[in-house]
Amino acid sequence: MSTRIDEPATDTSRRERRRAESELVGAVRAELVARVRHLVAAGPRPEGTVAIALGADVGARGVVPIGTAPLAQLRGALVARLIPVVLAGIPLRDPFAQAVSAWRVASPGPALLARLRALDAEERARLRADVAGHARTLARSLVELGVPTGARISQRCVIPVVSTPVILVDTLDLVWSGPIGPQLLDVTTSPLGPEAATLRSRHALAWTLRTGRVPHASASVSTATGEHVADDVRASTLAGALDAVVAQVATQLAGAGA
Repeated sequence: MSTRIDEPATDTSRRERRRAESELVGAVRAELVARVRHLVAAGPRPEGTVAIALGADVGARGVVPIGTAPLAQLRGALVARLIPVVLAGIPLRDPFAQAVSAWRVASPGPALLARLRALDAEERARLRADVAGHARTLARSLVELGVPTGARISQRCVIPVVSTPVILVDTLDLVWSGPIGPQLLDVTTSPLGPEAATLRSRHALAWTLRTGRVPHASASVSTATGEHVADDVRASTLAGALDAVVAQVATQLAGAGA
């Protein structure tokens, strides 16, 4: 994958950049298919589809057992439901109640909903205060970052790997069109750490594979601290994410065939 699209597009270079982008996307897709096919052929073929959640082995946003840090899980789920509320310009008069209402409409998983119902008065009060604090940071951050009201929310990426039982799955919190290209934003209720950088690159890979367009930037914002980090998406970004995802596929296929 030697093609690079590191430089921003200008009026005179847009056609050349689009050609380079198409070549890069084609190279990424071809390498993904070749490497996953090799992994599938090397072991017993799994029964059924093997879904690879691109954030599942990333600590900051990984799949956590329901008994682990339940308030943090609930907080993350509820704050995420406030993103469209904030973008719509609706005042956050009672962020906790507004988040719970939006969350119920979205049909949350039964285990997490049961955990919310099982909270005692002290836990519920703590969660209410926590969500309110994160909501204030969320509202301020989206304004400061200039996220447009028309940004697309919770974009689901489902990417079948051709001629294999493997599909890649990801969800992007926010996507919008910037002056140079697509902008991605991940919203987390955890402080930003190395895991956030890993997740940014995987989001960029997922969007590239789903749409055939390389994002201009992939960013993270923490509602815990207000910190914001954005990475320009380069060929090296996608190559690193691809290596990590192929390793994840190998691990999951080994488990499926065991």
